[in-house]
Amino acid sequence: RVVQAAPGDVIEPIFEREFAGAPPAGWSCYGFRPGPSTRVRRAEAVRAVQVGWASLPEVYRRVLWLRCFPGLSVEETAAAMGRSTGSIRGLCSRAKQRLRDILGRASSHFSG
Repeated sequence: RVVQAAPGDVIEPIFEREFAGAPPAGWSCYGFRPGPSTRVRRAEAVRAVQVGWASLPEVYRRVLWLRCFPGLSVEETAAAMGRSTGSIRGLCSRAKQRLRDILGRASSHFSG
């Protein structure tokens, strides 16, 4: 797979589309309309992730980006980053933990 976008290039539009304004694809046919409080919570969650994402070291953003958004395998991510698969597993684990630590209480936005 070829990954053409850098982590910072499209992360905000993805967050905005997925978490902020529009309901998930297919929900509108069921009459789902988020109320004001839901829209505020979503906007807060988007902002928390944006701030958390921006505060991660570049190598953590890159490994998370490659693993999550284009969905590369560990092997594909290792090849793209010029690292071993063990290194990618470790980086990904530390990156996710760091993001959880950064988000702290804000992570409750994502727990259901």
